[in-house]
Amino acid sequence: MGPEPKWLESTGGPTVILQTAVAEAWGGTGEDLDGEVECWGDYGSACKVDGWLGAVDYGTGSTAAPDEAHRALVLGGEPLRSTYAPEHRLVVRWHWANSFEHLFTMVEERLPRARWGPPLEWEVPPGGLVMIDATCTLHDYRQEYWKDQDPAVPIDLPPGDYRVETATLASEDRRAEAIVHRFTQVTR
Repeated sequence: MGPEPKWLESTGGPTVILQTAVAEAWGGTGEDLDGEVECWGDYGSACKVDGWLGAVDYGTGSTAAPDEAHRALVLGGEPLRSTYAPEHRLVVRWHWANSFEHLFTMVEERLPRARWGPPLEWEVPPGGLVMIDATCTLHDYRQEYWKDQDPAVPIDLPPGDYRVETATLASEDRRAEAIVHRFTQVTR
C-alpha cells in the first residue's frame, strides 16, 4: 500500500461522479434553498436516489442548453468518505475501519468474494470522470476556502462503456467495512 489516497469528504449529502468534459454543468444546491431538500437544484435530484447507487440527469437550467441534459452517477446512502482505487477500478467508501491501511487490506482480501448488486450502464468519454460532493459545483471548489487543495477526486478510466456495480465488503471480525463501486469495461 502506497501513501494515503486522496479522500473526498461529504458535507452530509450524496457524492456524484460526473464526466469531466461536462462537470461544469453540475449546479449543486442551486440558489433557491427554500422548501424541501429534493427541490434544491441538482443536489435535490441526487438526494432522491434510493440506495447506494443511482443516476440522475443534470445540466438543464444551469450552464447547459435546455435540451442538453447530462447523466451523473450518484453514490447515495450514507455520506461516506470516498476515494478511487485505480488498481481495481473501484470507488471505495469508508464505512468504518481503524485506518486506511486496515480498510484497504480488508478490501483486497474480500474483493474476490464480493456479491455485486444490479449494474448500471455508464459511458466514460475521453477525459475521464470526477467525483465531487453533490452540494457543490466545480466553481465552488475553486473558491478561497479550498484554495490550498482541490477536494474533487479524478477518476481516470479509458473511454468506453462500463458496467458499474456495488457491493458491501466487511472483515470477518466486523472491524472494517466499505461500500465499493466497481467499473467494468463492456466490450460490444
